[in-house]
Amino acid sequence: MIPSGVLAETSRKEKKDPDVVSICTIIIVIQICRYKHQNLHQMIMNLKILIKNYNKQELGTDGAIKDKMIGLITDLNQVKRLQTDKEMTIVKTKSGSTVQEANKLKTELATDKSRLDAKRGEISLDVMSVMLQTEAAKSEEDSEKLADNFCEGKVGLDNFLETYISSRTMSHLRQIKSQKMNELVREHSPTRNRGQISSSYNNDIRSPGLAPYPAYSSSAGQYPASGYSMPQPYYAS
Repeated sequence: MIPSGVLAETSRKEKKDPDVVSICTIIIVIQICRYKHQNLHQMIMNLKILIKNYNKQELGTDGAIKDKMIGLITDLNQVKRLQTDKEMTIVKTKSGSTVQEANKLKTELATDKSRLDAKRGEISLDVMSVMLQTEAAKSEEDSEKLADNFCEGKVGLDNFLETYISSRTMSHLRQIKSQKMNELVREHSPTRNRGQISSSYNNDIRSPGLAPYPAYSSSAGQYPASGYSMPQPYYAS
């Protein structure tokens, strides 16, 4: 709401043309209410400075007065700042929504990754080995079935050659992967590792080649054989 003192002051200073003042005041009120600016007094003062030298003849008709006043109001710095603030508010709102959506997607991605890692950790080497063996057996069975169909005349030669070669290749690859996986399972088996350690320890203890001293045969006598005879004790006659 515009203070009554401001309107009265405007009327007193523009008595030379009451019609122009009243029309301008109404237009100012409408435009200010539209922009909802808080500093109404400052805006009105700026407009008064702009229109103080205008009269009704210079402004023309009532429509021209309205257009002129709207143009003056639109060119005010306060109004321009309002428009800029409005645009910045819209941009900030959109940016905030975009950031929230990005954070939401990031959280969902992290959750999905955690679930995937958990599922991946549940699959042990033994399970993977069994799965590979199953797939290899299935590929072998499919290739044999295809060969039987060819022998029975159910499949043409070209189709048989193309399909059979790819099927056998897949079967062999899966068998190789299955064998490699079985080797990994055996290598990572704790029972096998313990058996290896125990066997190695027992071999180290029982191996005669690792004794700290060389072994001598009991038939070799008390002293080792050599080219010199041991001195005999002398007894007086």
